[in-house]
Amino acid sequence: MKQTVCKQLNAFKDIHAGQRCFVIGNGPSLNRIDMSRLKSEITFGSNRVYRGFDKWGFGFTYWSIEDQLVAEDIAEEWTREVIGAPRYASTAFVPEDLMHHVHAHVKGYGNPCIPINFPRIECYPNLYPFSNDPGQIIWGGTVTYLLLQLAALMGCDPIILLGIDFSYSIPGTVKDLGASRLMSTQDDPNHFFPEYFGKGRKWHDPNLPRMRIAYLSAEKASHRLGFRIYNGTPGTKLKVFRRIDFDRALEGDYSPASLYGELEKRFSNINFQKRRLQALALARFVLRR
Repeated sequence: MKQTVCKQLNAFKDIHAGQRCFVIGNGPSLNRIDMSRLKSEITFGSNRVYRGFDKWGFGFTYWSIEDQLVAEDIAEEWTREVIGAPRYASTAFVPEDLMHHVHAHVKGYGNPCIPINFPRIECYPNLYPFSNDPGQIIWGGTVTYLLLQLAALMGCDPIILLGIDFSYSIPGTVKDLGASRLMSTQDDPNHFFPEYFGKGRKWHDPNLPRMRIAYLSAEKASHRLGFRIYNGTPGTKLKVFRRIDFDRALEGDYSPASLYGELEKRFSNINFQKRRLQALALARFVLRR
């Protein structure tokens, strides 16, 4: 089975070599930009992003999901909207351990569905491995990390992030289901439409420090592998990547949105690495005692 999975993903290796793409999260900042301008671009999205396709007038080129709780909670919806009875063309990439949802709900394939080998190994607080190898895509605590690896595997350069607000507020009314699992009792303030994780929806408590380690892992991998990652999200609080202006980026201008932002990004990454190393040294000291 693993060889078959690798062979399917191998067909996408360097398929977009040297081409720009957009890896798009689901933050509320998507409502601040004209998404229709991305219709002719290579786009990667995830989870319930398809709920914006009618408004934006197009579907994304590629789509994925990786959170086991979310995948189960909306299994009938995503398998129908993206794979079984899609209204927009897209190619779905689904971890092998989530393919049972596809088998359970999809009778005929309206869009291609590519299974991926997706080992779920916790590395935090250490950096996560970053893979552009069809043999495996690495878990990193956020579906965006999966999408970044797919984009790198396909040879995309630069990769521009949108909708990565990196800001979450957990309403006091949510129900704690244990094991970092939550259930909403009201509208969702953290995504581009209020029903995303609306009343009755289950989701994981976002772990921003872990996500930041994953993004830092991707930033370091981009230098090692020779591609660029920029963040074009308006008002983003993620400082790991160079922040650029969305409108200028569409014209091919990837210069920093501000000199201050570029300096802040560089010092933030340096200081974060120092704090991480200090924390690891302290942990080792305590364990030796």
